[in-house]
Amino acid sequence: MLYEERRATIWFLYIFYVLYFSYDLVYFYFLPKLPWFTHLPFNVLNYFMYLILTILLPISIILLKRNKPGYIKYIYFFTYTIIGGIIDIIYYNWNNFPYTSGNIVEIVFIIFSPIFINKKYFYRYNC
Repeated sequence: MLYEERRATIWFLYIFYVLYFSYDLVYFYFLPKLPWFTHLPFNVLNYFMYLILTILLPISIILLKRNKPGYIKYIYFFTYTIIGGIIDIIYYNWNNFPYTSGNIVEIVFIIFSPIFINKKYFYRYNC
């Protein structure tokens, strides 16, 4: 059981980081170069989110080595939700822009939500 949870957590980390950084790269770097694209300016507070998510990666590697992959998904979910919420509140409170925020990573949390289930809900197959 631990092997499957560990493998799912590694997949979660890969998908999370690739989608998060590639989405921001495309949305804030490539799309603004198109003449028909109009968007809100880049939020400088997003650098704080990049810093926090970069700090979380070594912590998650340590937790994987200690065979505690179940904590990683919760740490990422709560950290991303709380820090993202604080950044959005600060940014949209100071500006008069309409709220048009969101990231593809939020969909990843929904897709990977079955791996947040506690072990007691898993069906155990005994040979």
